[in-house]
Amino acid sequence: MICLQLKYPGIRTVHISCSHSLLKISGRFTNFDLMEVIAAMSAVGFFCQQDDSPAKM
Repeated sequence: MICLQLKYPGIRTVHISCSHSLLKISGRFTNFDLMEVIAAMSAVGFFCQQDDSPAKM
């Protein structure tokens, strides 16, 4: 969803009918912890473009 918002900024105007998130970060962790996990996954090549080329961060 983040990539879609970056590529198509107008998508933010779409109203989502769900009033709350179905998932949330556990109280034991912070947003920084989540970013560390994403950075590590990116470093090992976990993410890729739609054409299977490496993601550019």
